Amino acid sequence: MNQTKSSAYSWTPEKLRFYIDSLQFAKPHKKILAVIQDEFESDWRVADIGCGPAFIDFDLAEYVTAIDAIDVEPLIIDELVKEKKMLLENCIEKQSSPVLNDERKHELSKQVRDAGKIMPILKDAKTIVQGSYDAVIMAFFPISLERLIDFMMIATKKVFFIVHNHDYEIERNMFRANPNQIKAPELEAFLEPYNFKYKKHVITTEFGQPFRCMDDVHLFLNIYARGANEPERSKIRQRCEDRIEHTDSIEFPYFLSRTVSIAVFSVEIG
Repeated sequence: MNQTKSSAYSWTPEKLRFYIDSLQFAKPHKKILAVIQDEFESDWRVADIGCGPAFIDFDLAEYVTAIDAIDVEPLIIDELVKEKKMLLENCIEKQSSPVLNDERKHELSKQVRDAGKIMPILKDAKTIVQGSYDAVIMAFFPISLERLIDFMMIATKKVFFIVHNHDYEIERNMFRANPNQIKAPELEAFLEPYNFKYKKHVITTEFGQPFRCMDDVHLFLNIYARGANEPERSKIRQRCEDRIEHTDSIEFPYFLSRTVSIAVFSVEIG
């Protein structure tokens, strides 16, 4: 998840595909949203800064008026525009079926309405005017603590932080880790002198990686064993290959489990 070119996660088409596959298979965003969805108001405008694939936004849309999914990476925004277009076209096509019952028609209409609330925006978060949104979401957001307060002031009511609850284990550095991501202890220490009121929820959720074939396993390991010398890379590959599980999924027959502890902060601004 990104905010500026200097600290942004370096996305490639392969990394984005793996990340989307992980979200679709493990669905960690649903468990995260479950603990905060009641804190949003129906008339709120929300900014998801450094939105990445924005899976949480498509589920959150039913609870708010509008969501701007903001990212500095063109690859991310292009993917969001494509996914939103495909979702809308798919729902509209299904709505034309003469065999739909009223309940299914209502469900499809709701999906169209909610998808229409999401606006993918290619933008550097530094340029957003303070007080522009009712709420801001920052999920696994790479930013220095020195600049964090400026980004929080984009919201007038609440800021939602989704962060890792502790440091990564060595093998977890392969899973899209960014050294600039804030961890829960750092965030709590930062918030304390400001006297912000906040709630903290800690959840444990699956956030592993599914694979379509063994070639994908090898590609994934080569991509994410970054910065390691060859003996270390071999050790990482062997450790992960030993942990690969077989699934009942036709699309994703292999899975590398990763259980993570995530802290979700709801911070009151005004």
